[in-house]
Amino acid sequence: MDKVVINTSTRETKTVTLSVSESNELKARWAEDALTVPKLKTILIEQTKEKAFGIIDAIAPAWKQQNVMRDFVKYTNENNQVQLDIITMFWQTIDDVRTKSNILEAYINNQITLDALQQININDPLNW
Repeated sequence: MDKVVINTSTRETKTVTLSVSESNELKARWAEDALTVPKLKTILIEQTKEKAFGIIDAIAPAWKQQNVMRDFVKYTNENNQVQLDIITMFWQTIDDVRTKSNILEAYINNQITLDALQQININDPLNW
């Protein structure tokens, strides 16, 4: 691929030939500048996953989830239904966040225009 290079101080121009990798890198940089529907979908879905992770981590950090799993085994062996019900509610809370995240991701994937995607507010409390 040929590229025109301009020396801004002398106003001279010359054409240089780029290697395939240089050409691909230049095309990639140009593509990064253009906001496309697929690119915005990727960004919004990543933000959705990050938001869901943040909510789940606030409710139940990994150490707490491990403790609950350990308690589940203990209470199952003891036949302690009250504690098992509490554990079930704990997991249901996490599942609810995951379900809401999945619904929002599906909604994002179903949008076909940049305008529609730009209207999506990941942080809207109604989404969570």
